Amino acid sequence: MNQLKCNQTVLPDNKIIDILLIEDNYVEAELIQELFSQVQVNQFTLTHVQRLSQGIKKLMELTFDIILLDLSLPDSQGLNTVIQVKSQAPTTPIVVLTSLNDQKMAIQVVREGAQDYLIKGQFVGENLVRAIRYAIERERDREAIRQQAQRERILERMVEQIRRSLDLEEILHTTVTQVRQFLKTDRVLIYRYQADKSPNLLLEAADYSNSYPEVPAIHELLNLPEILSYNKQFIRVINNQNLSELKPKSINLHKPSILAIPICNSESDLKQPQSSVCHRLWGIIIAHHCTHNRQWKTWEIDCLNQLVKQVSIAIQQSELYQKVKTDNQHLQKLVKIDSLTGIANRRRFDQVLAEELVYSRQSLHPLSLILCDIDFFKAYNDTYGHWAGDDCLKEVAEAICQAAKRPNDLVARYGGEEFAVILSNTDNAGAFIVAQKIRYQMDKLKRPHAKSPIHPWVTLSLGIATTTPSQQLSSSELVQLADRALYKAKALGRDRIFSANSDPDFQL
Repeated sequence: MNQLKCNQTVLPDNKIIDILLIEDNYVEAELIQELFSQVQVNQFTLTHVQRLSQGIKKLMELTFDIILLDLSLPDSQGLNTVIQVKSQAPTTPIVVLTSLNDQKMAIQVVREGAQDYLIKGQFVGENLVRAIRYAIERERDREAIRQQAQRERILERMVEQIRRSLDLEEILHTTVTQVRQFLKTDRVLIYRYQADKSPNLLLEAADYSNSYPEVPAIHELLNLPEILSYNKQFIRVINNQNLSELKPKSINLHKPSILAIPICNSESDLKQPQSSVCHRLWGIIIAHHCTHNRQWKTWEIDCLNQLVKQVSIAIQQSELYQKVKTDNQHLQKLVKIDSLTGIANRRRFDQVLAEELVYSRQSLHPLSLILCDIDFFKAYNDTYGHWAGDDCLKEVAEAICQAAKRPNDLVARYGGEEFAVILSNTDNAGAFIVAQKIRYQMDKLKRPHAKSPIHPWVTLSLGIATTTPSQQLSSSELVQLADRALYKAKALGRDRIFSANSDPDFQL
């Protein structure tokens, strides 16, 4: 992750500096006050206490820019004095003022957090003011670095949570929730952008316990088409001072402060500024502060911008994963589907038949199988050609599907001009009814077959076999029984149904 920008800290000359002086000697305190009066660069307010306990109390009540601390106090001595003050005010700079000229002690107090160590009587007003200024700036720099490191850790945790999932909805939901908590703002919204369409609000995290007007179509306030025409100035910051950038209807907003950052299609797109913004844009994330005046800070914009780059990568990975998943599902479907007729293929038939036999034994329900064969199909192909033969196979498959419509029924192309129908929880009588419906659909079809010796249209021969849980037939045995029944139907003259179970002597 990129380093966050650290704000420069400068102490202006006209800044009033609030000082807490913890010094038990009145003479020393007055001397310090006099030193300040000699320096006109800064204005100072000095609060003086004589004991450490009094200083701690003041630190609990008020905020100070700096602490001037004597190490020899009635209620505390030496290094422990610095430690106690630092524990109460960890981010307030400390300058030690002492009569003890001890280099070892100076090193120790600096290690414990003091910014400087001055020997009483050895500095003038300008030295003291310079030490105070440097101490404040160094402490602010240190605090800025600490806050920067803390923000980077928070960002890393947020990115980890966002990129933990490959589900797009979960990624976006985590993003709006985390960003609202991180920025401590009222609303965070994500809009999906598609060219030539109005931006679509996907998700919002908001605190509606505050009383302010809801503005769900906030993108309309941002002059989005105008914003999207920019390539360089892409991040949009709108504070109370520049409300003129909003459309006139923005008057409905209550104290608006808006931060809008683009979500680009991929990281590579971010490196191609010459490409159109509209072409690179996936969506927009908007932080909307409504409850009081707020100026977005540079670090807030930098943090959100970095986070959004990671979100765009997570979105890209999610969409790629979904595409691969969809493609795999399509491939799995192709593996189980006959490419010509669109019904199940032989592989799918074998799988389902094995599963249905297991279910039949567990549920104690019968299972039936119908094998169908187009009569004189070779003669049909020789007469009309293979293209017409393919069309014939498609129409026959559709006719069989019209007869076997239950969700658990499976119609499959068994091979060549042969079809199979698996009928779950169906006894022999039920299978015979389905076979009759198949013949009825073929009669309705009446596809011409001039070379058929039995009818002027295409017909089917059908063989039925039914197994019960007590028989314990295997897949191959049930298919063999149905195949023998089909052969018998052909032997009896074709265009008919024969059931293996209707003849007691018809055995494997």
